[in-house]
Amino acid sequence: MSSILEVRNVDAGYGKLQILFDVNATFEEKGITAIVGPNGSGKSTLLKTIMGFTNVYNGKILYKGRDITGKPPHYVSKQGIAYLPQVGNVFTTLTVRENLRLAGYTLPPDEIEERMKWVLEFFPVLKDYLDRKVGRLSGGERQMVAMGMALIRDPDVMLFDEPSANLAPILARKVVSEVKRLRDELGVTIIIVEQIVKLALEIAEKAYLLVSGSVRYEGDAKELLNHPDFGKMYLGIV
Repeated sequence: MSSILEVRNVDAGYGKLQILFDVNATFEEKGITAIVGPNGSGKSTLLKTIMGFTNVYNGKILYKGRDITGKPPHYVSKQGIAYLPQVGNVFTTLTVRENLRLAGYTLPPDEIEERMKWVLEFFPVLKDYLDRKVGRLSGGERQMVAMGMALIRDPDVMLFDEPSANLAPILARKVVSEVKRLRDELGVTIIIVEQIVKLALEIAEKAYLLVSGSVRYEGDAKELLNHPDFGKMYLGIV
């Protein structure tokens, strides 16, 4: 597989607060890459840096060979990268239908309707909830709405920031399996940050372990999961 997104020697953070230190990462087209690490290790900041939400002090971010370093989020989104934050990824006071239409606000009305049909074929459970307010859905169903909103824009890459957060274990596994299905059935490149490390590493081919804003491991996801010193590595002890 060829790389679709590259992070090269990136130092980044918020204002004068540096969070990422000389981070290098390569993401293969149509692959699933897990970003894992303890709380405060810079996992979410890496996703936000790709999307243009942080200050990049050094390094480059290349998407399909084009430099997108420091570009604003709306520009990055138009290039084909979708970002699903941990919270605030749906409008709870609006219906499922309204959320999906709002996601495609830059598209012609007929194209929005066509893409909505396509999204509902992928997530058929949402057909029964089209006119229900999203705030009345379960956590897992809300995540499907968020994924559907991203798919309306037909992205090549999707960045997930802890999609299983605050979900019961059975729902967490369901949501992560749906993330995998996006790659398997639609060919979307997936980059996932997930606190339930085992779930993320089980679906990923590649993994990066971040500790204190630096990459401590890059390689096969299953090898990391089964590494005898994984616990120590995760805490930055070795």
